[in-house]
Amino acid sequence: MTGVVTADVYVNKSQPNRNFVTSPILAVDANPLKYTFLKIRVSGVNGGQVARARLLLTVSAGEPSAEESIWGGSLHLANCD
Repeated sequence: MTGVVTADVYVNKSQPNRNFVTSPILAVDANPLKYTFLKIRVSGVNGGQVARARLLLTVSAGEPSAEESIWGGSLHLANCD
């Protein structure tokens, strides 16, 4: 089974009317609240059911303020096309 990200975007609660769809970064934060959404096309399942999946995200080394995070998060499945 493999997955390919086909779309991504993030939203910022403090800027609800701003469109971040063309941003080259994805942001997740608690203050101000920011969420990232990924659309992933999965292949190789062949009609079966996926019992478990792993998603690895890394912090960009190109950001001077980026630090390795020890905090976890939550992933939520959304069935949308």
